[in-house]
Amino acid sequence: MHRIIKIGFQLVIANAVIALCIGIAARLPGLWTGSGGRDVIPQALTAAILILVVSTFIRIKLKWRNLNMILYLIPLQMLVLIGMSYFSGYSVLRIVFSFDLLLDFFQWLLLVDLFIAMPWVVGVFTGSFWLKHL
Repeated sequence: MHRIIKIGFQLVIANAVIALCIGIAARLPGLWTGSGGRDVIPQALTAAILILVVSTFIRIKLKWRNLNMILYLIPLQMLVLIGMSYFSGYSVLRIVFSFDLLLDFFQWLLLVDLFIAMPWVVGVFTGSFWLKHL
């Protein structure tokens, strides 16, 4: 029971940290001027860098397990899908059961994961490399 509580606590912390990194990056000026008012790539790259640094720090200092840290991304993926469905005006059920919409949302999810999940996973493995070899 104690292990389940610990994993649940880590899950909440991991997702809160990722959300905090995204929030901070949204408030910071971008690394470069975007191509327009809706260009979020500069802020997304800032968020990716923050997520990479934080996940590396968590892996090194708190020594969370690799598999757990990667699995903590699953609830975040569900929240991203819900957020994308909200902003697009489609229900999650319509997205899941419509093949064309599912392909579109899968492409959007991959783009979002490029700036959220990939830096998290790279940070986990960077932290593991650091612990093992340095």
